[in-house]
Amino acid sequence: MKDSTKLFICVGMVALLTVFELIWLWFIIKRPEKWAAWVDKENDFWVRKGIFSVPFAKWMKRIEKGMPQKLLVGTGALLGICVLIFSGYMLLKHGLPKR
Repeated sequence: MKDSTKLFICVGMVALLTVFELIWLWFIIKRPEKWAAWVDKENDFWVRKGIFSVPFAKWMKRIEKGMPQKLLVGTGALLGICVLIFSGYMLLKHGLPKR
């Protein structure tokens, strides 16, 4: 496989993950009641299966519904955007990698 193909596959994967994280962040911010319902369902499922304890599930719900989750998702989206900008800059400045 050519180096340019590998590069574009990596950039494409980063672009897809960035779009996913931006949609996820939008959903958490714009639809907090729906997000909270999903978080509750997920944690209740793990408690029923015996994987999570009740106190741990409550702690996870607090984190997933609060600011820490928004910060994690937002930071991931911001890093993805920075990587895409940097990749575009490097491609414009240096061109495609030589084989």
